[in-house]
Amino acid sequence: MELFIAWKEAGALAEIHIFQVGQHGFGMDQRGIPVDSWIERFFEWLKATGF
Repeated sequence: MELFIAWKEAGALAEIHIFQVGQHGFGMDQRGIPVDSWIERFFEWLKATGF
């Protein structure tokens, strides 16, 4: 949260999603939990911000 707040205060593009479940390496294996789709959210954010 602190890093996110610092980026926003600096005027940087930032978005944060907090998932209830997910450990190191999350998203590398589909387990039927919301964090499985984190990479899609990342790609959507890149597209929305012009990358």
